[in-house]
Amino acid sequence: EDDFKDPMVKYKEITSQTTKSNPETMGRYHTNWLNMMYPRLRLAANLLRDDGVIFISIDDNEVTNLRKLCDEVFGEENFVGTYLKQSKVGGGSDSKFIVKEHEYCIVYTKNLNSADEMFVEHEEDYLKRYKEKDEKGRYFWDTFARPGLKHPIIYDIIAPDGTVINNGWIHSKDRFEKEYADGEVRIIKKENGEWSVQFKQYLNESGKKPRSMTMDFGGSIEGKKDLADLFENEKIFGYPKSVKYISTLMKTTTNKDDIILDFFSGSSTTAHAVMQLNAEDGGKRQFIMVQLPEVTDEKSEAFKAGYKNICEIGKERIRRAGAKIKEQNTDVDVGFKVLKLDTSNLVKWDDTPVSETEVLRERFDSVVKTLKFDRSELDVVYEVMLKLGIPVTYKVNLTDINGRKIYSIGDDGLILVCLDGSNGGITPEDISAMCDLTPAKIVAAEEAFKDDVALSNAYYISKDKGIEIELL
Repeated sequence: EDDFKDPMVKYKEITSQTTKSNPETMGRYHTNWLNMMYPRLRLAANLLRDDGVIFISIDDNEVTNLRKLCDEVFGEENFVGTYLKQSKVGGGSDSKFIVKEHEYCIVYTKNLNSADEMFVEHEEDYLKRYKEKDEKGRYFWDTFARPGLKHPIIYDIIAPDGTVINNGWIHSKDRFEKEYADGEVRIIKKENGEWSVQFKQYLNESGKKPRSMTMDFGGSIEGKKDLADLFENEKIFGYPKSVKYISTLMKTTTNKDDIILDFFSGSSTTAHAVMQLNAEDGGKRQFIMVQLPEVTDEKSEAFKAGYKNICEIGKERIRRAGAKIKEQNTDVDVGFKVLKLDTSNLVKWDDTPVSETEVLRERFDSVVKTLKFDRSELDVVYEVMLKLGIPVTYKVNLTDINGRKIYSIGDDGLILVCLDGSNGGITPEDISAMCDLTPAKIVAAEEAFKDDVALSNAYYISKDKGIEIELL
C-alpha cells in the first residue's frame, strides 16, 4: 500500500528521517525530491499551451537538480532564464557562514518560438521623460554620442556651421544619414556653445524587459503582511509568497483571459494575485489551485485558528481576499469552486478471475446499481462534466421537470443530467420533456428509470428528436 502513496507524502515521511547534514542520507534526500517533482513537471508540460510559461520558485537546496530536471522535461532549448529575487532583508546573525537573502525563480516555456515577448510596466518616473509625441508615439531627445561603449562607432559628423564632430556614436553612419534626413536625428547647439547630436528615443508602449536580478518582487516580509491584512495574524502560514511577486510574474506573460495554474498553491497567494490583477486591469483571468490537504501542526497558529489542513487556509484566504477586492471593484469576479480529487463515482466491475459461483453472483449483485451509494448527485454531475470535457467553471443549475430533479449544465442548458429515480423512476414522458429544452445531450442514471420498457422508449424518443442520450 505504501508504494501507492502520493510522492509528496512519501517525500515528507522519508525526509523527516533524513537530513542533508547526514552524508549517509544525502543522496536519498535529493532522490526523494526528484521523484516527487518529476511526475508533476511532466504533467505541467502536458498542460501548458505552446506559448505557455512555467515559473518555479526554488532555493539553494535543489536549484541545480531542478535545472537538470526541467532540461529533460521541457528541453534545454526552452529555458528562458532565472530570476534572482531577494527573499528577506537583515537578520542572519545566527548563520555560521553566508546569510542567505535570496531565492531563485526558474523560467521555462513550452515552445520558445511560440512564446510571446516578456515585458514589465514602466514606472511613472521613467515615463515622465517621454514628453514629446509624433505619429510614431511618445519620445524624448537622447544623445547620439556613446563614447563610453566598449566598441563605439567612430566617424565624422558635420554640424550646420561646418564644425566637425568626431565621437563614439550609438548607430552606424548610414543609419545616421537616413534618420537625419527623416528628422529622426537633430544637431543642436547647447548653451555652452558645443554641438550636440540627438536622436528620438521612442517609448515601447508594451513595457520594458524584466531583469534577472531584481529587488522589486517582494520578499517574505511582504508575504506575511499580505496574510496579516486578511487574517490579522502573519503566522497563519509559514513563508508565504507575496502577492506582488506573483502579480509581477503574471504581468510579464499573461493575457487578460488566460488560465493560471499553481500546483503547489499553499496559502493560495496565486489566486489572490489573479483576482487583484483582474481588478486592476479589467482582466478575466482564471486560476486553478492544487494542494494536498496537508495536516497543520497542532501547535501552529493555523491549527489554533481552526484550520486543520493547508487547503482550509487557502480557501479562506480566497474568500477574504475576494471580499476585500470586491469592496474596491464590484465588477471583478471573485467566485470559485472547490473540488476534491477522488475515485470514480461509478461502480467498477471487478474482472479478477474467479472459479466460485457464489463469488461471481455477489459481483453481479454489486453492480445492479451503477452509482456508488456514498456519493452525492453533484459528485456524479462533476464527473460527467470532466468526462465530457466541459469546464467545471460552467454553471450547474438545479431545475425541475415533471417533478423530477434535473441538473442543467451551462447557461443554455448544454447538458441535462438526471439521477432522480424517485416516484417510480424516470418515464418516457420525462425524457420527452427534457428533449423539449433542446439540450446537446441528456445523461441519465440507468438505475433511475422506471423499468426496461421506459428505458427503451426513452432511447427512441430522444433519437426521434435528434438528441443524444447517454446512460451511467
